Amino acid sequence: MKYILVSLLAVSTAFAAIPAPGQQKLTLHHHDAAHQPPGTIVIPASDFFVDFPEGDTSGGGGGGRRGAATVWEFNNSSLTLAVAGDAAAKIPVKEGGAYHLFVRGSGTAASSFHVAIDGKQDPTSFGQGAMQLQRGGDFTLKPGTVEIKLTSIQPRPIFNVLVLTKNANFTEDDLKPLELPAEVKLLHEYTIAPSNIVKFGDVDGSGKYAILDITNNYSTIMYANDGHVLWRWDAPPTTQGDPRGNEAAGVLWDFHHTGRDELAHWRETPDGKEWLVLADGRTGDIIKKVPWPAPPLPHVDNNYRMAVAKFHKDSDGPDTLLVLVDTGGYISLTAYDKDLNQLWQHAEHRLKDYFGHYIYPWDVNGDGIDEVVISHLCLDAQGNEVWNNAKYFEDNHDHMDAMEFFDMNGDGKPELLIGQSDAGTLEYNAQNGKMIWQNNSDHSQQVTAGYILGDSKTPQVVTNGRTYVNGLSAQLYWFDNQGRLLETWPAHPLGGNPNFVRGDWFGTGKRTYFWYRFKLEPDGNATLYFKGEAYHMFDFEHTGADQVITLDGPTLRVYGYANITPHPKPCDAECRKLIANHTHY
Repeated sequence: MKYILVSLLAVSTAFAAIPAPGQQKLTLHHHDAAHQPPGTIVIPASDFFVDFPEGDTSGGGGGGRRGAATVWEFNNSSLTLAVAGDAAAKIPVKEGGAYHLFVRGSGTAASSFHVAIDGKQDPTSFGQGAMQLQRGGDFTLKPGTVEIKLTSIQPRPIFNVLVLTKNANFTEDDLKPLELPAEVKLLHEYTIAPSNIVKFGDVDGSGKYAILDITNNYSTIMYANDGHVLWRWDAPPTTQGDPRGNEAAGVLWDFHHTGRDELAHWRETPDGKEWLVLADGRTGDIIKKVPWPAPPLPHVDNNYRMAVAKFHKDSDGPDTLLVLVDTGGYISLTAYDKDLNQLWQHAEHRLKDYFGHYIYPWDVNGDGIDEVVISHLCLDAQGNEVWNNAKYFEDNHDHMDAMEFFDMNGDGKPELLIGQSDAGTLEYNAQNGKMIWQNNSDHSQQVTAGYILGDSKTPQVVTNGRTYVNGLSAQLYWFDNQGRLLETWPAHPLGGNPNFVRGDWFGTGKRTYFWYRFKLEPDGNATLYFKGEAYHMFDFEHTGADQVITLDGPTLRVYGYANITPHPKPCDAECRKLIANHTHY
């Protein structure tokens, strides 16, 4: 069987068919954005991401990281040319003729690079001073494929975008409309406080989603759908040298079936006591509070998480609040009813992170009631152990970072796919916890699975492998449903902490997959779709399609398919659970 792998260039690039595992060779070609004008070829920094020299780094936003944050950067994407090796990309030319070269970059007085096209080097030095679009020389191109090289590099210039155009008067005003594909529409842009987590829910019964922002000190801000602040609760200053700021807890859910979501979250009072609070989503007023399920302060806050689960077959969707608390040395998962009455608690004396970072309620056995998985442990609705595979990985560093339930072998039952820290990518039997396969993929963080490649009759698993060289970076590891590595992309990790999201982007009922800022295409192509990193995906607009929400610092954007014909459809309890329980570490 042939597999088509993904390479993610800024406008889009394609993989050649992949030979047998161990013999993969990546061949790429560039696709023009549909809305580029005739006679203009735009080559953004991310066209060079697939195989830039080791030591170069990708980034974006803030004027190439050296300038002010207000400096516009094409696609919020740039490449720092930190080493002397050339960065190269092969680009198709559909229309022959005389083209004028324009290059946008920045740097210092001592930095520079040149551009070579099919071996002919332009004499102009680029990549000096403030971010700017510079005119270079002229090139006569024939239809076909040309190789573009960024070469003759002097220390650490920054490359943003290159343009070959028949328009001799090309300016940045001509460049700005060419950033994203024509089918991508920016629907909302919000400015929020820098967040630890962001959640979404209908707090006033209007049908519109409000935005919950829990900050790094666990303060809580609720924004209305139009972006104005509904209310905020400020966490008191900590007296413990700031143990907060790791992972915060909060969930929006209509526990009392009023048509309005309430907020369950952590609060601390000035007397140093911690509380689990159920608050009115409209005002922040406390409906009820009970002691936080942790030892008395002082203690560290390694990980606080919440989720909702369906633990009763006759209930209309999730009816139980789950709270995970990791204070280092003591970790607990506690279940509460809608009025914060404790139902059960599972607690163990374990080192930090042993039970991971997330709570995963999922109906594993198909009986209409959720089980709940936290790393190596699966519990039933009464808190009883279903399985425990601690025998495989006793070390707390080998915890499960993220999970995906997906039927990988076609038997109608979901398998459990894991991004499991330094243990890599693993598949388990979700019913009994038995390991099926394991493969390496750096520090494996996020994971997704599905029929992503259109020519494959079996699903794929894709892992976000995190590295810590030159800051936080990541690359993709593609596996078949037997755990065989198909390919990694790109050759060197891209800067950031990317996330997977997936949903019904086109409104056709078929799932579309996104990673980082790219859409993974079913034919093996991928397209840069967004100026920010994908964070969540659901029908924020009630159009009958799912929109992608991106989050970068204080900027939260909502993007949708520009050509959608609205056909609103109800979001049932399971749909709302996926919205509520989403989180990203």
